[in-house]
Amino acid sequence: MSFLERLIVFLQFEMTRPTDYGWFHLLSLGVLAAVILLLARTRPEPNRVLLAAAVISLCFECYKQISFSYNGEAWSYPWYIFPYQFCSTPMYAALLAALFQRGKVHGALCAFLASYGLTAGIAVMLYPNTCFVSEVLINVQTMTHHGLQVVMGSYLLLSGAVRPSKKTFFSGAAVFGAFVSLAVLLDVITYRAGIDGGLELFYISPYHPSALPVFDRLSAILPYPLFLVCYLFLFSLGATIPFLIARGVSRLRETQKTRKNECKTEITY
Repeated sequence: MSFLERLIVFLQFEMTRPTDYGWFHLLSLGVLAAVILLLARTRPEPNRVLLAAAVISLCFECYKQISFSYNGEAWSYPWYIFPYQFCSTPMYAALLAALFQRGKVHGALCAFLASYGLTAGIAVMLYPNTCFVSEVLINVQTMTHHGLQVVMGSYLLLSGAVRPSKKTFFSGAAVFGAFVSLAVLLDVITYRAGIDGGLELFYISPYHPSALPVFDRLSAILPYPLFLVCYLFLFSLGATIPFLIARGVSRLRETQKTRKNECKTEITY
């Protein structure tokens, strides 16, 4: 057994599988809240936050890929962990955004993180049961990965780096469309190549029923093109929620600021 194999076995220590709103889940939510509050107070440059989050996520993802590929006796890659599911895309988008710095591409990637990425992260952080396993570091990876999605998306909105407008949202939707197109392309290529019966990236493979709630029923009754349209529409509908909340908060602040200015004017007069 090589040093790497001994290290993997050593790191694969187990725990009782966490449950929703058990101590591990609540601790993860507490850490998430603390990180967001810290960023809101210190106000670091958004690109630095994106780069740090991307690097941390990628490091944990590398560990996950290696850990799942070695069972203590032999190496065998389980294709179902191929690192390109919907929740994997924010770490790639964050890395690209940090590298591109300013411009339309940067803006579109940030808009994606503050809408689609944020919505997906919140959904998993609130209901992570299906993501939990009995391995400690994989559970830490899961909560860190999805928690950083929430951190990035919320901080981009809080810092003003992403302004919630229709134009901004559609630029993020274009990024989402590109990620989905790549997923479908890889699903088709791996199926044609006979790789594990074809991957189920984003759970929208044309060759397998979707495993996602609601979408599993839609994939069973709808022709694939129509199913894909419904998938894009429903995910986009959910992704508008953070933007709508952010716009509501922004308008409320503007209203309060206007009232304060009016009061000051009346007192001065």
